[in-house]
Amino acid sequence: MEAGLSALRAGLEAGDRISLARVLSLIESVRAEDVARRFVLLDSLPTPTQPTYRVGFTGTPGAGKSTLIDTLGAYVLEQYPETQLAVLTVDPSSWRSGGSLLGDQTRMQHLSGHPRAFLRSFASGGHLGGLHPRIYEAVIACEAAGFSWIFLETVGTGQSEIELRYACDLLLYVALPYGGDEVQGLKRGLMEALDGAALNKVDTTPPAEVHRAQFQLETALHFLRGMEERVPFVVAVSALTGLGIAELWTKIHEAYLPDHIAQQRTQQRAYWLEKYWQEALQTWLARSPYGQLYADLRKQATEKSLWQLAREVYRAFGLME
Repeated sequence: MEAGLSALRAGLEAGDRISLARVLSLIESVRAEDVARRFVLLDSLPTPTQPTYRVGFTGTPGAGKSTLIDTLGAYVLEQYPETQLAVLTVDPSSWRSGGSLLGDQTRMQHLSGHPRAFLRSFASGGHLGGLHPRIYEAVIACEAAGFSWIFLETVGTGQSEIELRYACDLLLYVALPYGGDEVQGLKRGLMEALDGAALNKVDTTPPAEVHRAQFQLETALHFLRGMEERVPFVVAVSALTGLGIAELWTKIHEAYLPDHIAQQRTQQRAYWLEKYWQEALQTWLARSPYGQLYADLRKQATEKSLWQLAREVYRAFGLME
């Protein structure tokens, strides 16, 4: 291993925040020469000796995910004086400029200055699923740096954006009690993936509306997942006032079952292996003669029909005569 990577690994093992920041920058790099370097570094990292916990937060924009993470994170750090918490957030990238605001940390006033908290924002880079494509690697780096709790925040969910399920141990949906038909908003995709839901901002909502929304979510979850051993929980909270935070934390803590988590992480590694396979295949194709063929076909898009071009693509790969 080169000296620079050895120094980064030593810094991570010592819990050095600057080394962690540099490792995360390496992980984010899109330069071809950094691909092998980051794989070598990640492969050299030791397995954490203490259990680690990964909690994912998703939900519609404006539901208060960042504020809830800030309040819940501060509560965890208060309850466990030896614990260190890493918060990894993902902001959407502009489809025009590719830029991202990366402003989630501005809403985390408790954690942003806490000595045992580490915050890092990533741009989604247009990646579908609500995450940064290297978020799993970032989680592994944070754990190697001594962070036992990892909170991950997605850009905001749609009905199919559940990739966060493959980066965390427990997936929490942050909902609003006055957000309309929450069952319609969740649908099967997310309902089948989440482990719990937090109805946020209940301090601004009439109790009857809170009870209605909570009953609606609980009923839907029991209908879809009632045959499972553990039906996802629903807790009414206020991230602003702290109402329900202790109960929410108890539910999260109770949901951690070591055997289940170990099996789930094995499945997650298989998922990310497939992602690397797809990424490598796409890169290989772009650099092969097929990449030039694709560029030529794009130039013909105004001259030929889409179906003519599609046939040429299939013929090029021997899938059609």
